[in-house]
Amino acid sequence: MDKLIAYARAQRSYDLDPLRLQFGAFGIEVRTDSASLRDALARYFTPYVVASLDRVDRVVEALDGVIDIPDGFSHWPREAGKTGQKEAIYDGDGFRLIWKVKTGVVFYQSPERAVAMGPCAANDNQIINFINVQYISYLQYQGCEVCHAAAAQFGERVLAFAGFSGGGKSTLMLHCLNDPSIDYLSNDRLLVKRTGTDARAYGIPKLPRINPGTLMNNQALVGLASEAQLARWG
Repeated sequence: MDKLIAYARAQRSYDLDPLRLQFGAFGIEVRTDSASLRDALARYFTPYVVASLDRVDRVVEALDGVIDIPDGFSHWPREAGKTGQKEAIYDGDGFRLIWKVKTGVVFYQSPERAVAMGPCAANDNQIINFINVQYISYLQYQGCEVCHAAAAQFGERVLAFAGFSGGGKSTLMLHCLNDPSIDYLSNDRLLVKRTGTDARAYGIPKLPRINPGTLMNNQALVGLASEAQLARWG
């Protein structure tokens, strides 16, 4: 475990230019040694990519490669009804290691460092989630509460749909987008902060997962699919 911790904490230089992301007032700089991962993240976060940041609030490092998983991790229990080991953790002095058991990616998280290690390029969705976690943490420090909910924006109002995983909250939110006056806000994480007598809601930059049937029956979404995909699904 000591070797893995030392690897996560090591200071290193990167040949690739960092990817700079601006999420509202929060600036993130992503440094990686994988060109394919950097390109994938740039495509996913295209609306948030900036040439420079006035302030870097968080640096996220992603080190692509094979790492040895040491003993010492503790199983993280899953929610009721789900089986199989998904994550394991190791808590140290001021930091936590999170091991994604199925993929082999390990995250080092502390107030000072945010490092992803292992097969990062092959599991870019987990790096996307890791980046979004940094933004969620920032909003929590600003006084926001996290809600497990999908949400859409209707003018100055927010429609939020809470429920268990698989309960249809994202599908309901996506169907609301058939109304052109309603905009997408969040897939399954909504952050809410009280401001006086009102409340302010924040989404995170994560695209929803859409089943083919949901997309094909939603005029606001069907344009996201290619003709080949529609032909295959139809």
